[in-house]
Parts: sequence; C-alpha cells; structure tokens
Amino acid sequence: MEQERICQLLANAESRAHAVLLSKGPLIRDNDFWRRAQKTFHITGFRDGNPLAKQRVLARALDSTKAKESRPAWSAVGPLYIKAVQIYFEQETPNLYHLLRAEDFVASGGSQTEHIFRCICRALPLHEASIDDAKALYELWGFERTPQIEEILSSVSIRADDVRRMVTMRKYDAPRDFKRVSYDQV
Repeated sequence: MEQERICQLLANAESRAHAVLLSKGPLIRDNDFWRRAQKTFHITGFRDGNPLAKQRVLARALDSTKAKESRPAWSAVGPLYIKAVQIYFEQETPNLYHLLRAEDFVASGGSQTEHIFRCICRALPLHEASIDDAKALYELWGFERTPQIEEILSSVSIRADDVRRMVTMRKYDAPRDFKRVSYDQV
C-alpha cells in the first residue's frame, strides 16, 4: 500500500519525494549499490557509480514509477529511494535525524505509526527539531497512514521528565567558566 503511494509521489515531478530522489540519489557513496542499480536498470558501459550512469539510473527509476504496475517498480526503485531519503534527513534535518538515532521509542497505544510519532513529538523540544521535519518524515517514509496524525503532530507537549532531561543536557553541554587559581591561593 505505502509502496504504491510512494511510487505515485515519485511519478509526480512536483512532489517532495521526486525532488529528494533527484537531489540526494547521486550522493549515495556505495559502488556495490550502484553496480546493482546499474544492472537492474540495464545501464552498461560505465564504471560503477559513474556520475552519468547515476543520472541514467535515476531517470530510468523515475520512468519505472510511471508504469501501471507499482510492485515491480518498487522492487527496483525502493532501495534507491530509501537511501536518498536517509541522506535527505541526515543533511537537511539534522536535528530530527539525531532524534531518531538517539531516542528509544517506548511502546504505547494505537498503531505503530501513532506510537512512533507520539514518541517523536515528545522528544522534538529536546533535540530542537520542528513539527515540519516530523511532517516531512511522515510524508517521505513508508509509514502506514493514520487519520490521527494531525492530532498527534499538533499536540506537542513537554512532560516533567523531559524538562529534567533538557536541563541536564544543557547543563553538561554549556561551556564552563573556570577561574584561574594560582598555587599560592590554594
């Protein structure tokens, strides 16, 4: 279901997913990955990861999403899209990227998507990430769709234990102002 939705987004030249794939796809630095992608999309005559070969792989990947059947398109374009989105979040939304890497997502009620986004909203102030970053994550990643997402994203609140964590983080991150003490004063 989500694979079909993402393929439809990729087929639309105006979508954020399309722009992310075109802008961040060439930044993938994995020759083995490009060898497989070039083989999948039948791009020959180039070394693995050649910039021109990357452009051709991206063009064919986007063309494959415009086909009627999205399953075969996803099997070919999925790994490329996932790596491009990971690079996008690492470079464009570093605070959210660090939040996702640092936080433990404790189980709560509702679907897995609701649970993840409740945890993200709880930790947004700790990592100075924005709601727009979380909305981009929901749009670009293959989370199952939930009707409660707007409600979850609009209810960012800070609990007391999170405030304590923020104060502790800031206390240890702040530069210390040590006075110089001579040995005569000791």
